[in-house]
Amino acid sequence: MGKRAHNSGEVWKGGLGMHIKPGNHRITLQNLLSCVVLILSVPVVLHAQMQEIGESELSQINAQSGITYVIGDSGFRITSNSYSFSDTDHDPFNWIEFKNFSIDDGNGNYFSMDTPENDEDFNTVDIGTESSGITSIFMNLSLNVEPRTYTAGNFVFCGQDLGGLQLENYRSVKSNLLVISGRNDGTTGIDLEYQTEIIIDSLRFTYNNQPASLAMSNIHLSQTTSGDPTDPSAWSFSGRFKIGDKSNSNPATMDVGTFILGDGTPVTSAYYNVPMAGSLRIEGVAVGGSNFGPCAIDGINVHHLGIQVPGY
Repeated sequence: MGKRAHNSGEVWKGGLGMHIKPGNHRITLQNLLSCVVLILSVPVVLHAQMQEIGESELSQINAQSGITYVIGDSGFRITSNSYSFSDTDHDPFNWIEFKNFSIDDGNGNYFSMDTPENDEDFNTVDIGTESSGITSIFMNLSLNVEPRTYTAGNFVFCGQDLGGLQLENYRSVKSNLLVISGRNDGTTGIDLEYQTEIIIDSLRFTYNNQPASLAMSNIHLSQTTSGDPTDPSAWSFSGRFKIGDKSNSNPATMDVGTFILGDGTPVTSAYYNVPMAGSLRIEGVAVGGSNFGPCAIDGINVHHLGIQVPGY
């Protein structure tokens, strides 16, 4: 699968007053990652009153480096005519398309990125260097605590409209942790660790306008889950699902490299390794209106998952 993609649509950011006009836009992997980092790390200007403190109070403060920011009274609604991805190994290209795409509150209104009042969930950015000499960026992110709904009105595969997709009330239970590091072994690339606990009210795939062809309800992604797998009322969730494990020298990785084909043609590709660990529970799975009951996948431990995204 290649990395060619197109997007056309609009982005309304009510809290920040940003509007991207509709049109046809090319999305490259570099641009997509840049947008993700921007959304995750952009601070919001807040109104606050500064107050002078005395010398005695100042002497009791231990200063720390880093940035803490909170977001309040925010509103976002994102729409796009289509997101399209092509297989560059074929001529003509085959496409996977998500048409009439939107992110909102599920009713066509704004969703929120407001920061929870709990100070443990404040957004923070810190930079530190370990004893090994590796410098890392540590981010605590609470941008996904408020629910939002993802909808693709039409999922099109190789020109065939297969129906609609909806991810309803996606949210994280608490703030997420993201660590981004360089390397000191002489190689280039990025090491990552991401921890999150997610709840999704439902995942629905509607085939050819038939109601609820496939529906999964109350999806939980966490570190561990206890309780009888057949009895969702007894389930208890703990910790965050983990992608990458830096403490055990198995981070998620992102690398870019060029190799030479047999005919001498150089091909540059992006390479990803995505190890993961945790638990997935789904309270109900229904197909065509028939309920097949709950689903439990515990003790997930993927040591290595390699993905290559070739260039042109």
